[in-house]
Amino acid sequence: MTTNGNNGKETKLFDLWPAPIGGEQVKRITKENVWDHLGDPGYYKAYLDFFTAIIDNMGPAAALEEYVFSEKANYGSKNKEGKHPEMLNRFLGGVLHVIIHVGYGAEFDMPGMWVEGLAQAAVNQAINGALVSPSSFETTAESAASAKKDKNGVHAFTILARILKDKRFDVEWDDFFATFTRVMNQCGAACVEYTQDWLPSPNSSEMIQQKIQELEWALTLMCVAPGFQGEEKEYNADFLAMHFVTSSLFLRPLILFLSPRSQALLLRTYFSVCLAVWTTLGRPQLDLERFFASPPSPYPETSPPAAKHKFALATNANPNPWLDIFAQAIVHPDVHVPKFQRAMYVCATRYGSISAGFFANTELSGAEQIDGTLFVRSAFLTAKRLAREVDKLPEVLCFWDRKGFREGIVEDVY
Repeated sequence: MTTNGNNGKETKLFDLWPAPIGGEQVKRITKENVWDHLGDPGYYKAYLDFFTAIIDNMGPAAALEEYVFSEKANYGSKNKEGKHPEMLNRFLGGVLHVIIHVGYGAEFDMPGMWVEGLAQAAVNQAINGALVSPSSFETTAESAASAKKDKNGVHAFTILARILKDKRFDVEWDDFFATFTRVMNQCGAACVEYTQDWLPSPNSSEMIQQKIQELEWALTLMCVAPGFQGEEKEYNADFLAMHFVTSSLFLRPLILFLSPRSQALLLRTYFSVCLAVWTTLGRPQLDLERFFASPPSPYPETSPPAAKHKFALATNANPNPWLDIFAQAIVHPDVHVPKFQRAMYVCATRYGSISAGFFANTELSGAEQIDGTLFVRSAFLTAKRLAREVDKLPEVLCFWDRKGFREGIVEDVY
């Protein structure tokens, strides 16, 4: 799918907004021709109609298995042009928006969101081929070997530590989309290897839940820590990295609709895509000591001051920081802001009591500093950055930064 972003370049990596549902009906999509018009935005409405009937007749669980995760929907069939459908590849395209759409459908029982997500996947371009290859649908020898080394898999923080040291991920910068293509060619196989080590086969439902927890922590770090360069510098709230966080919130409800095989397939390929995009953004070092050294919110006091009069009520000098964060988010003109802050709040309620040292046994430098304040820190930094006044709104009304995390780049590059 193509768009013209505010830099004037035609792009096929992502769309900022869903395809329009209006326009002339070009051709009816049926089970017989369902793979023939993939990647064509002109058929979005036709795919909406098709998946409306599919969801109504089959339900979302069966629809996902047949039209996204099955062999037939990927490399087990071909369309009239002799091309494989690669539906899981498309499912992970569009800046992970499909996962967000179907995730809302899964979490809130909204059939229309399932339909929109599947139709959006159908018209996405298949750009993640190196990450969703035919071997992804098999229990590979490499995955079996990794299971023998560590039956619980390698922690996501350790995966990040190893990637930060891996020379295969030293990708030179060109422009954003050329660099993304280079990452696919140069690092795609390595991303797959790392995610197989992270989630080996065989696995269990308990391991799947554990790996989702790891993603919620790791993807938040990947998004937020590189943007913080000290309290004296302006925080870099990257637009693409933000989608790691907003999409990860829906992994829990989504896997409830998937078979064990498809659960593992989704998590591995999803993490691979996030790693590839993060590498394109710069694969930045994570200075966790600096990040966690600053106060977690603008309210450093931990207890209210003493009352000035013996009958006066104490003034609460340390109010709940989430009140101000949500007050800004619910009226913010950028729709990504409430999504991000909701994800941070949910994670804070799950993990806010985790103390520093909990992750000390991972290989990530500074991991002993990580604690449950990660999420309120992330929410506050984002709220502060996106509260700024924008002199000239971009075409797509996006308040987020678009320069990535590479040193020396100060202007938007995508």
